[in-house]
Amino acid sequence: QFYLRVGGDWAECNQADSREEGVLLQYSNDGGISWGLIAEMYFTDFTKPRFVHYELPLASKTPSTRLRWWQPLHSG
Repeated sequence: QFYLRVGGDWAECNQADSREEGVLLQYSNDGGISWGLIAEMYFTDFTKPRFVHYELPLASKTPSTRLRWWQPLHSG
């Protein structure tokens, strides 16, 4: 569980304006060689801080799992 916000409210801050600027929550069990998707957080849903929580997939519940937030594209 965590809070997420994409972009900001002030003029100097770029707003996300396409799906590619959303954030992916991913997991890896092999040191980051490959990544599985837990959730895609759409940019339009997180213009204000929002509390989110996701159930971890069974495959991600290992002693060596890594988690990451990844934003494939951004405009600033």
